[in-house]
Amino acid sequence: MPQITHIQTNFTGGELSPRLVGRADLQKYNNSCETLENFITQKHGGLVRRTGSRFVATTKTQSEASRLIPFQFSVLQTYILEFGDLYVRFYRDKGRLQHGTVFSVSDAEWTNLGGGVATITLTADHDFQIGDTISVHGITSDSNQAINQLLFNEGTPFAVTGIPAANQFTYALPRDPLRAGLDDYDSGGTCVRVSGSNLDVPLELVTPYLASELRDIKFVQSADILYLVHPLHPPQRLQRLVGNDADPVTWTFTEFEVLDGPYLPQNTTGQNFSITNLGDGLGIGAEVGIAIPTQTVFNGGRGFLSTDVGRKLSLQKTPSVNWIWLIISQVIDQGSARGIMQESASVDFMTTAWRAGSWSDTTGFPHTLAFHKSRLWFGATNTQPQTLWASRVGAFNEFEDFLRSQNEDVGIVLDDHALVFTIDDDKVNTIRWIESEARGMAILTNGGTFIGAAPNTFDPITPINFTVLRQISDGASQTAQPHQAGEVILFVKSASRKVLELVFRFEDDRFVAPDLTILAEHITLSGIVETAYQTEPDNILWCVLNNGLLIGMTYERPEKVVAWHRHPVGGSLATEPHPAVESVAVIRDEPDDLLWMIVKRTASPAIGNQVRRFVEYVDPPHKDDQTNEDAFYVDAGGTFTGANVAISRLLFFNQIQTLTPHNLVNGQRVHFRGLQFSTDLGTGSRLNDQTFLVTFSEANPVLFTITRLDGSAVTITDTHVQNTGRHYNETDEVGGLSHLEGDTVTILADGAPQENQTVTIGKVSIDPQASIIHVGLPFKSRMKTMPLIPKAPFDPRGMTMRVDHALLYLNRSLGGQAGDDHKLDPIVVRLPSKPAGVATPLFTGVYKVAVSQRADEQVQIVVETQEPMPLNILQIVSKMQVDDI
Repeated sequence: MPQITHIQTNFTGGELSPRLVGRADLQKYNNSCETLENFITQKHGGLVRRTGSRFVATTKTQSEASRLIPFQFSVLQTYILEFGDLYVRFYRDKGRLQHGTVFSVSDAEWTNLGGGVATITLTADHDFQIGDTISVHGITSDSNQAINQLLFNEGTPFAVTGIPAANQFTYALPRDPLRAGLDDYDSGGTCVRVSGSNLDVPLELVTPYLASELRDIKFVQSADILYLVHPLHPPQRLQRLVGNDADPVTWTFTEFEVLDGPYLPQNTTGQNFSITNLGDGLGIGAEVGIAIPTQTVFNGGRGFLSTDVGRKLSLQKTPSVNWIWLIISQVIDQGSARGIMQESASVDFMTTAWRAGSWSDTTGFPHTLAFHKSRLWFGATNTQPQTLWASRVGAFNEFEDFLRSQNEDVGIVLDDHALVFTIDDDKVNTIRWIESEARGMAILTNGGTFIGAAPNTFDPITPINFTVLRQISDGASQTAQPHQAGEVILFVKSASRKVLELVFRFEDDRFVAPDLTILAEHITLSGIVETAYQTEPDNILWCVLNNGLLIGMTYERPEKVVAWHRHPVGGSLATEPHPAVESVAVIRDEPDDLLWMIVKRTASPAIGNQVRRFVEYVDPPHKDDQTNEDAFYVDAGGTFTGANVAISRLLFFNQIQTLTPHNLVNGQRVHFRGLQFSTDLGTGSRLNDQTFLVTFSEANPVLFTITRLDGSAVTITDTHVQNTGRHYNETDEVGGLSHLEGDTVTILADGAPQENQTVTIGKVSIDPQASIIHVGLPFKSRMKTMPLIPKAPFDPRGMTMRVDHALLYLNRSLGGQAGDDHKLDPIVVRLPSKPAGVATPLFTGVYKVAVSQRADEQVQIVVETQEPMPLNILQIVSKMQVDDI
């Protein structure tokens, strides 16, 4: 039985379809896996274990699904928005934004004491503390002159400096807002704590979106404004103003106001509309009567409908007079209504030149939107599914976004005017997405993909030079967002089971869309409902499936990496095989992109199987300069770090001096990290990553003495700390785990795994004690190679084979098991020479696995782990015996 070698040098093919088991002739075959769960294919070709997810908060409505949307205000200020049933909440810096109780103001005074003190009196007792940061808004004086003085200075919060009474507080305000007594507090005002103590109220705004509507929200951002659309609601604007993030008045959620338009085509029936003065005149803001002679000329013969309230009407009194417009305020019957004038008219009039608004509760509202060539574009309503509307150039942040641009409006069509365009095609193609592309605007519909551009691709788009041409017949998903990935657009096909790559092919002089799931069609079988795209450290398209499974596709086209991988998260969901990831979003958190998730789980049967929905984010990848202690490989988890103080120097043989009071107790266990010494690294360095017992005198709060755990003395000859380290208090208990009550959790304590425990009253015990502890739900990472088929000099298929052993090329890894489906053996890399009581360091090198595999016609290697530690596989070399040669 000769021995041959099979070498898998990379895993850039990801998880391969079961239909390709016999396709060893494919280039991707020997670079792929049969199973790839909770491993990520890196752009370099190796497999790295997915890091764990950190619990941030529960969603507001545990009984209903929510959705995450990213908001990036600047390079450093990035937010995640939790949209739920009629609300939005905010997250920043890996936490939820929260403020204190909002109080009403009853009085405000200013005195020239100590440079100037403002005293605010509230209608109720507060719980502020000196040093808390307070936001004050809405206070007016009797002449309304004090508003800019008593409020924040352009949104800058004040620090509480005093509490004269239970319902009062003071802060410094150097200038007199009351003009030496000429003014006085008049009315109004609220205040809220935005930093400090008792920040227990989540920042929240009201939205018009029901839980059932969240999937269909589409959005785009420009600077500090997020624009959102939904077919059943007017477009909305979420804007961040100047101020503290947690301050409710820093954020506004309002309807997107469009001045005068857009409109349906002009009436051609010859039937009149009449406008009548109801007594308030015909000026701007006046309510007027509206009448039509027959209902057949409006709403397809239905006349005025109750859903027309809020709809625009544009009318021309005479051919020589500019058009005016109004908003329908009341529907009386099918032939009459009332409206609010938005432009003035001098007398009652009748006209056959009129147009009804395109967007309304009757016709529907835009389904999608995008920015392209300095215009804000909207696409599709229920009644105009193939129509595009574009703002004036550069005017999308103003109310005159859609200034009328047709000849009958202003006489001349200018290049920067707004435009309306309806796709001319032999099928009804509802526009689902608009994406800006260098060679034009990609218009993705349910039945095909089009490119809209000027005749000369790189010319500006104007109302008279815009053309739309079909490129491919593949349509796009309704809910899964496309993403720009370098020079291509990745989008999900309308049936939700294929991811296509829209790319311009020069030899064909057109766009094409290769299928990126053709080698892994099984992985998207249940259908993709939501996507997010990560660019750092690897390019990964994350997808949420209908069945709640999270999957990813590493996409590095220049390196020919298109690799799918599956990510069942830790925990349980009633009778389902895994918890359900319901929404994902990616936001930059320098230097990495963070994947945020909403995960639906059920609690332990011991406490009733309640449904729980958590907001979590996947921890950044484990870095090369991090140690075991930093490894975070638990889901819905958290980290406890013991109280720690910087060391200034070492005195005598066993005394430690700290920069600030250490707040220790006698007998406390402490752990040293990061100490560096000038000369004696042989003795001083042994303090690092070691645990000691503390004794000290209360007379000196910055000095303590250490002994070893067995009571023996410590001798240190070098007393000069070259680079300050810290001491960390150890603990035997971790709390704050009430969200995992009743669950079995895994623990990594100071870089070493401990026995799994059940969370009881929100706590777990730590034995032995530790100072950096990660606790959360365990999750399994598993990879299984394709059936091993060595290359030349012969083809062993049809012969019996057996793997004697495999060589795993590992990078900074620890733990796990390897073998085959019949038997897995632990990967043990700890050397006998390593001292006891110290966590095993991460291993880089070649690990030999003895595989007790029986002879078979199909042999495979399996590597898996459920331990809370990293695992990075670079390549696998298998030594095989082949019979019947």
